Amino acid sequence: MGQGLIPADGEVWRTRRRALVPALHKKYIASMVNMFGDCALHGSNGKLADAARSGEPVEMENFFSRLALDIIGKAVFNYEFDSLTHDDPVITAVYTALREAEYRSTYPIAYWNIPPLRYLVPRQRQCMDALKIINECLDGLIAKCKALVAEEDQEWEEEFISERDPSILHFLLASGDEISSKQLRDDLMTLLIAGHETTAAVLTWTFYLLAQHPDVFDRIRAEVDEVVGDGKPTVEQIRQLKFTTRVINE
Repeated sequence: MGQGLIPADGEVWRTRRRALVPALHKKYIASMVNMFGDCALHGSNGKLADAARSGEPVEMENFFSRLALDIIGKAVFNYEFDSLTHDDPVITAVYTALREAEYRSTYPIAYWNIPPLRYLVPRQRQCMDALKIINECLDGLIAKCKALVAEEDQEWEEEFISERDPSILHFLLASGDEISSKQLRDDLMTLLIAGHETTAAVLTWTFYLLAQHPDVFDRIRAEVDEVVGDGKPTVEQIRQLKFTTRVINE
């Protein structure tokens, strides 16, 4: 992840945090909540509905991980992974990098910092190949977004959001944030790798516990039915889901 938000410290961390936080403004959140609903419907009407009809079990950690990956791809750099329905080299590379990050966080010796071992150890060669694929994808998305920003005739404002590309990447480039492509790529890599895995873990454990406490599940369903009804939730409706929020927090 280079000098992305998680591994960075000191002045680099403070500088990047100050640049990224303004992108999470009200208009952006409202736009993203609508997209979250679309992605959730895509997953529930697709894989989950098929499993319900066939009676086949679903490995929910994998499902939530892919759902979160699809969401963060759109939210951060307007990329359509659609990992719920298929795999491609970029998706495979993301999960290779994620597994390697987990491995390195617990392994006692950082042997991967020794150059010859990066090429001799098979898993390190696989990791380097995966990072190359991800970096090429991110470089392409950055270049595409820069071209879009250059051709847009949209006045900058504090809650700027592009109708064609409402992503965090677009906000950062349109804001005139003076940043190298390498640092920008590190930021995106951090949000991509770390961002979706944490959300998937929360959702997996929440649903596991709800399966063991059907009375709590019934209360959540009743609250959602009352507040949201049959449509996609809005930001204001999400704020009204008090019991649901407490369950997720717990």
